[in-house]
Amino acid sequence: SDHVRRKAFEVLRYFYRWCCERGFASSNPLRDMRPPIIRDRPKTFLTKTEALDLLSAVRYSGREHAQRDHALLATLFYAGLRIGEVIRIKWPDLDLELGTLLVNGKGGKMARIPLHPEIARILREWELRRDPVCELVFPSRAAWHKTLGQLDAYRVELMLRKVYAPRAGLRGRVTPHTLRRSFATELRRRGVPLEHIQRLLRHYV
Repeated sequence: SDHVRRKAFEVLRYFYRWCCERGFASSNPLRDMRPPIIRDRPKTFLTKTEALDLLSAVRYSGREHAQRDHALLATLFYAGLRIGEVIRIKWPDLDLELGTLLVNGKGGKMARIPLHPEIARILREWELRRDPVCELVFPSRAAWHKTLGQLDAYRVELMLRKVYAPRAGLRGRVTPHTLRRSFATELRRRGVPLEHIQRLLRHYV
């Protein structure tokens, strides 16, 4: 990767400088060279406007599974979940009347979290199209055709990074974790106490 190449360059340049200072080399061949450029650096977070532009680009993309993908990415942004948690959600975990979700988190820790009204609305719309045979909220294509299956986290990241982020005009590598960070950043911008944000993110000490 670009990060590995840049680190290797810095190590070698320091090594040659050390050799020159101690008389083991007469010159540093890397002294006047520029380090490799790091391309496609992941975005730390999206602004609320950028996140909404992304969701809009997904919803109106015209792709076969656009509504599923829209609901999935909206869950990442509005609930601040990890991608591994989202792809495991089952319909019995949701209580859309009360607006809560039972999350199977890291280390098998279960937590019931409140749902933002917007994601509850989006999930209600998606529920109207659910496959009654499949309990998964966001089934894979195989599951969609009556064969139970779970979405692959890496494929979701590729879909987001290669298809939807460019459609929304977002520059830099946008990942599912970018949306989780965006959730936390938006709460912080609104003045929500850090301790409360940590509880919502389920950052256990």
